[in-house]
Amino acid sequence: MRKYHLLFTILAFVLSVAGCATVQEPPQPPIDTSKLVWPPPPDEAKVKFVTLYRGGSDLEGGQSFLRFLGEDVEGNFRRPHGIVADRKGNIFVSDTELLIVYKLDFEKKRSTTIGESGTQQVRIPMGLAIDNDRGYLFIADLFSKTVMVYDKDTGSFKFAIGQAADTFKRPVSIALNTKTQMVYVADTKLHMVKVFDYSGKFLFSIGKGERSLEDDGFNVPSSVAISPKDGKLYVSDMFNRYIKVFTSDGKFVKKIGQGVGTGFGFFSKLIGVALDSEGHLYGLDVDFGNFQIFDEESNQLLTYVSKSGKNPGDLLLPTTIFIDEKDRIYVTDTFNFRVQVFQYLGSRK
Repeated sequence: MRKYHLLFTILAFVLSVAGCATVQEPPQPPIDTSKLVWPPPPDEAKVKFVTLYRGGSDLEGGQSFLRFLGEDVEGNFRRPHGIVADRKGNIFVSDTELLIVYKLDFEKKRSTTIGESGTQQVRIPMGLAIDNDRGYLFIADLFSKTVMVYDKDTGSFKFAIGQAADTFKRPVSIALNTKTQMVYVADTKLHMVKVFDYSGKFLFSIGKGERSLEDDGFNVPSSVAISPKDGKLYVSDMFNRYIKVFTSDGKFVKKIGQGVGTGFGFFSKLIGVALDSEGHLYGLDVDFGNFQIFDEESNQLLTYVSKSGKNPGDLLLPTTIFIDEKDRIYVTDTFNFRVQVFQYLGSRK
């Protein structure tokens, strides 16, 4: 009985301290997330906030007593990094602290992991890519310096790309042309994008193999994306501060953005790139805590979304942006230990 008495005494103390803190620092009024749109009124909204997820506990019963006390809950994100979603709306997230890939399965209302068991294990998962037509999940693994491919539904290992020695040094991001079955892998240490087919055959590379200021070179290529319409390649060139555009066979076309700076259209640390169904380009910036949306043809900035912070809709050191076929925008909000989902509205008007 004394043990239970002590437990309730500690709980009462915790609650009393929480109550005192509330008196000293009144909580801010809750944010009406239904009004989180960009740009804000009176301009016509182009993007709206949808929801956020902190991990598997959001699917498996919501808040628990431990979450109320601020404790970690098994299955929650610690350092979410890569993110993709399938056509069913299931979300896949790599966590670079827990060293696992989560699958948030909204059909079964539970979370599972992929690549954590078996002989072909992922040890340090980074970027993800998904082939919905074939059911493949591609994972860039820093430990093995390869791209591992699994069945997105069963988690079974399918094949690997880049197993030859010194193929990669730091593979961090993957983009797919599912029509031609080509795999584009950004390597931040080689300062290159390497291209393979699904059999693992090396096709060609883009970049100089070292830091470069030239248009067809990179200074840390942090992310890659492929246009589903024409197969063009888009690369976020982090420290050259441009989104660079290439043909599907690697020829430089142009660059998007204004380079380094703090104003609209400029970048500081360009970490991610993505495209919506209308072909607009999204550049995710670590330092700004936002993503900017550009019209590719005119290089015009259309709007920017979010700011650095902790509230819903805010981002704190984001790392990856992904847009699905329904124009849902997924961002790993890394230092807020969550992923956030937005919706591009333009194609719905």
